[in-house]
Amino acid sequence: MAFVSILPRMSRHPAASILGNADPASKARVVAWWDRYLAGPSSGQFGANVKPHLKIVSVDVFAQHGTDVVEIVHEAKVSEDFLNCNNVVHGGCTAFIMDICTTSVLFPFSEQRMNVSLNLDVIYHAPAPLGTRLRIVSTSVTLNARILTLSCEMYDADRGTLLATGKHIKMYPRAGDAKL
Repeated sequence: MAFVSILPRMSRHPAASILGNADPASKARVVAWWDRYLAGPSSGQFGANVKPHLKIVSVDVFAQHGTDVVEIVHEAKVSEDFLNCNNVVHGGCTAFIMDICTTSVLFPFSEQRMNVSLNLDVIYHAPAPLGTRLRIVSTSVTLNARILTLSCEMYDADRGTLLATGKHIKMYPRAGDAKL
Protein backbone atom coordinates (compact mmCIF):
# COMPACT_ATOMS: atom_id res chain seq x y z
CA MET A 1 0.00 0.00 0.00
CA ALA A 2 1.09 3.57 -0.60
CA PHE A 3 0.89 4.48 3.08
CA VAL A 4 3.57 1.95 4.00
CA SER A 5 6.04 3.52 1.58
CA ILE A 6 6.17 6.77 3.59
CA LEU A 7 7.38 5.02 6.73
CA PRO A 8 10.76 6.30 7.83
CA ARG A 9 13.43 3.60 7.73
CA MET A 10 14.22 4.00 11.44
CA SER A 11 10.73 4.53 12.83
CA ARG A 12 10.52 4.77 16.62
CA HIS A 13 7.38 2.62 16.32
CA PRO A 14 8.04 -0.32 14.01
CA ALA A 15 4.63 -1.68 13.02
CA ALA A 16 5.74 -5.26 13.69
CA SER A 17 6.33 -4.41 17.38
CA ILE A 18 2.82 -3.02 17.92
CA LEU A 19 0.44 -5.38 19.71
CA GLY A 20 -3.22 -5.87 18.86
CA ASN A 21 -5.40 -7.68 16.36
CA ALA A 22 -5.28 -5.09 13.56
CA ASP A 23 -3.61 -6.30 10.38
CA PRO A 24 0.01 -5.20 9.67
CA ALA A 25 -1.01 -2.75 6.94
CA SER A 26 -3.42 -0.98 9.30
CA LYS A 27 -0.74 -0.74 11.98
CA ALA A 28 1.70 0.59 9.38
CA ARG A 29 -0.77 3.36 8.42
CA VAL A 30 -1.02 4.44 12.07
CA VAL A 31 2.78 4.42 12.40
CA ALA A 32 3.20 6.35 9.14
CA TRP A 33 0.80 9.04 10.31
CA TRP A 34 2.35 9.15 13.79
CA ASP A 35 5.89 9.50 12.44
CA ARG A 36 5.01 11.95 9.69
CA TYR A 37 2.82 14.33 11.65
CA LEU A 38 3.78 13.86 15.26
CA ALA A 39 7.21 12.38 15.82
CA GLY A 40 9.08 13.90 12.87
CA PRO A 41 11.14 17.08 12.92
CA SER A 42 8.94 19.40 14.91
CA SER A 43 11.05 21.93 16.79
CA GLY A 44 9.02 25.05 17.25
CA GLN A 45 5.69 23.25 16.90
CA PHE A 46 3.30 23.15 19.83
CA GLY A 47 3.92 20.05 21.92
CA ALA A 48 7.28 19.24 20.32
CA ASN A 49 8.71 18.45 23.76
CA VAL A 50 5.84 16.07 24.64
CA LYS A 51 5.47 14.11 21.38
CA PRO A 52 8.69 12.05 21.65
CA HIS A 53 7.56 10.60 25.00
CA LEU A 54 4.46 8.94 23.50
CA LYS A 55 4.68 5.35 22.25
CA ILE A 56 2.10 3.31 20.33
CA VAL A 57 1.47 0.06 22.24
CA SER A 58 -1.45 -1.59 20.44
CA VAL A 59 -3.98 -1.20 17.64
CA ASP A 60 -7.18 -3.25 17.86
CA VAL A 61 -10.44 -3.43 15.95
CA PHE A 62 -13.58 -5.12 17.23
CA ALA A 63 -17.28 -5.16 16.47
CA GLN A 64 -19.64 -3.39 18.83
CA HIS A 65 -23.37 -2.89 18.16
CA GLY A 66 -22.86 -3.84 14.51
CA THR A 67 -20.04 -1.41 13.76
CA ASP A 68 -16.25 -1.64 13.76
CA VAL A 69 -14.55 0.09 16.68
CA VAL A 70 -10.89 1.06 16.59
CA GLU A 71 -8.92 1.20 19.85
CA ILE A 72 -5.34 2.43 20.08
CA VAL A 73 -3.29 2.35 23.27
CA HIS A 74 -0.36 4.70 23.83
CA GLU A 75 2.01 4.95 26.78
CA ALA A 76 4.28 7.69 28.07
CA LYS A 77 6.28 8.40 31.20
CA VAL A 78 5.61 11.83 32.68
CA SER A 79 8.67 14.02 32.26
CA GLU A 80 9.33 17.60 33.35
CA ASP A 81 8.02 18.74 29.95
CA PHE A 82 4.50 17.68 31.03
CA LEU A 83 4.40 19.48 34.40
CA ASN A 84 2.69 22.57 35.75
CA CYS A 85 3.84 24.65 38.75
CA ASN A 86 2.42 22.00 41.12
CA ASN A 87 4.67 19.32 39.61
CA VAL A 88 1.80 17.31 38.13
CA VAL A 89 0.74 16.97 34.48
CA HIS A 90 -0.64 20.28 33.22
CA GLY A 91 -4.27 20.17 32.08
CA GLY A 92 -3.28 21.61 28.71
CA CYS A 93 -0.74 18.83 28.28
CA THR A 94 -3.43 16.24 29.05
CA ALA A 95 -5.71 17.82 26.43
CA PHE A 96 -2.89 17.88 23.86
CA ILE A 97 -2.10 14.21 24.47
CA MET A 98 -5.79 13.32 24.14
CA ASP A 99 -6.04 15.35 20.92
CA ILE A 100 -3.20 13.56 19.14
CA CYS A 101 -3.92 10.09 20.54
CA THR A 102 -7.61 10.18 19.59
CA THR A 103 -6.72 11.47 16.12
CA SER A 104 -4.53 8.42 15.55
CA VAL A 105 -7.69 6.27 15.79
CA LEU A 106 -8.80 7.66 12.41
CA PHE A 107 -5.99 6.12 10.37
CA PRO A 108 -5.93 2.31 10.60
CA PHE A 109 -8.66 1.80 8.02
CA SER A 110 -9.02 5.09 6.17
CA GLU A 111 -7.20 7.56 4.02
CA GLN A 112 -5.04 10.15 5.70
CA ARG A 113 -7.34 13.13 5.26
CA MET A 114 -7.04 16.53 6.85
CA ASN A 115 -9.46 16.91 9.75
CA VAL A 116 -10.12 19.55 12.37
CA SER A 117 -11.33 19.50 15.95
CA LEU A 118 -14.80 20.82 16.66
CA ASN A 119 -14.75 20.10 20.39
CA LEU A 120 -12.53 18.42 22.96
CA ASP A 121 -14.00 17.92 26.43
CA VAL A 122 -11.64 16.74 29.14
CA ILE A 123 -12.60 15.76 32.69
CA TYR A 124 -9.70 15.57 35.13
CA HIS A 125 -10.05 12.93 37.84
CA ALA A 126 -6.64 12.68 39.54
CA PRO A 127 -3.17 14.26 39.27
CA ALA A 128 -0.18 12.56 37.64
CA PRO A 129 3.19 13.50 39.16
CA LEU A 130 6.63 13.27 37.59
CA GLY A 131 7.57 9.69 36.69
CA THR A 132 4.00 8.40 36.37
CA ARG A 133 3.63 5.87 33.56
CA LEU A 134 0.58 6.92 31.55
CA ARG A 135 -1.63 4.54 29.60
CA ILE A 136 -3.82 6.37 27.07
CA VAL A 137 -6.71 4.38 25.55
CA SER A 138 -8.38 6.04 22.55
CA THR A 139 -11.48 4.59 20.91
CA SER A 140 -13.69 5.43 17.94
CA VAL A 141 -17.31 6.06 18.90
CA THR A 142 -18.76 7.03 15.50
CA LEU A 143 -16.91 7.59 12.23
CA ASN A 144 -19.32 9.12 9.74
CA ALA A 145 -18.65 10.68 6.35
CA ARG A 146 -17.97 14.08 7.87
CA ILE A 147 -18.30 14.02 11.69
CA LEU A 148 -16.08 11.82 13.86
CA THR A 149 -16.58 11.14 17.57
CA LEU A 150 -13.72 9.68 19.61
CA SER A 151 -13.20 8.94 23.29
CA CYS A 152 -10.11 8.75 25.46
CA GLU A 153 -9.20 7.56 28.93
CA MET A 154 -5.87 8.29 30.58
CA TYR A 155 -4.70 6.00 33.39
CA ASP A 156 -1.81 5.66 35.79
CA ALA A 157 -0.54 2.44 34.19
CA ASP A 158 0.97 1.09 37.39
CA ARG A 159 -1.84 1.85 39.86
CA GLY A 160 -4.79 1.57 37.45
CA THR A 161 -6.12 4.96 38.58
CA LEU A 162 -8.25 6.84 36.04
CA LEU A 163 -6.58 10.25 35.60
CA ALA A 164 -8.71 11.88 32.89
CA THR A 165 -11.46 11.14 30.37
CA GLY A 166 -12.20 12.92 27.14
CA LYS A 167 -14.61 13.16 24.21
CA HIS A 168 -13.22 14.51 20.96
CA ILE A 169 -15.44 15.56 18.05
CA LYS A 170 -13.70 16.15 14.72
CA MET A 171 -14.78 16.81 11.16
CA TYR A 172 -13.49 16.59 7.63
CA PRO A 173 -13.84 20.12 6.25
CA ARG A 174 -15.22 20.66 2.76
CA ALA A 175 -12.86 22.14 0.20
CA GLY A 176 -12.68 25.87 0.82
CA ASP A 177 -13.84 25.66 4.47
CA ALA A 178 -10.37 26.23 5.93
CA LYS A 179 -10.23 30.02 5.99
CA LEU A 180 -8.52 31.86 8.80
